[in-house]
Amino acid sequence: MGSPAGALRVTMLTSGRAVYFSAVCVVCGLIAVALIPMVMFRSAALCSIIVVMIAAAVNLNLLPTLLLKLSPLTTKNNSEDTSPSRSYKLWLSWTDMVMRKPLRTLTVVSLLLFVLLVPAFKMTTAVPDASSLPKGTVSRQADETLKVRFQMNRASEVLVVMQSAGSTFSSNERLEAFSWLKDIKSDISVISVKNLTISQNHVMKDPKLENTAVFRVTVMGEPGSVEVNQWLRDTEKKANHAGNPHSAWRRNQIRAGSQGCYR
Repeated sequence: MGSPAGALRVTMLTSGRAVYFSAVCVVCGLIAVALIPMVMFRSAALCSIIVVMIAAAVNLNLLPTLLLKLSPLTTKNNSEDTSPSRSYKLWLSWTDMVMRKPLRTLTVVSLLLFVLLVPAFKMTTAVPDASSLPKGTVSRQADETLKVRFQMNRASEVLVVMQSAGSTFSSNERLEAFSWLKDIKSDISVISVKNLTISQNHVMKDPKLENTAVFRVTVMGEPGSVEVNQWLRDTEKKANHAGNPHSAWRRNQIRAGSQGCYR
């Protein structure tokens, strides 16, 4: 039996190389997921990339060091049986078969992967809603009933929240807010704007709402669609640059969401 350092070197040249290339392949696949223009996919992909990189760093750096330091405790006695196990023989026979017929194996695996990818051709990206539930569930039936009776087809509801700098809205802040809302109402993509908390004449008496205004905006487009997401981005940019730049109105606290997806 060789030395622990020699065994570790052989392991890093074989299994270590496999770990490295596996991590690279996984990261490349997650980068493709991160390019999907939806926040939940991008954030999940970035978090997964970080986890994979940390796991690869641990397996290629920390684990070999620990194995080398703990080698006196983990090294087996030479007198022990070192015959290959049943699982080792199974994987060895599988490897020999692949190496003997690489082209045939590549063809079979490629066909299998293509069959597994067929359902992905019909896949669409959207914000999960009640339509993702089974048809017999009460929640989905209630959602479909509400859409039929109260919501227009191909329309999304967006909540716009404004917050004043102080405890209440000042006159200048109201003018800026309603000037911005006037531009929103003139947008060809906007169907309607409904005031949920305040009007032009007064603020609701609830102390918790004295410095907050909430509006429900109905926008043309399916929830989670590209056009609705782009409208949200453009509207937030306009809100951040609306009115007097020296005003105390906190435009950077405007939040907009569509069907439960907040950006």
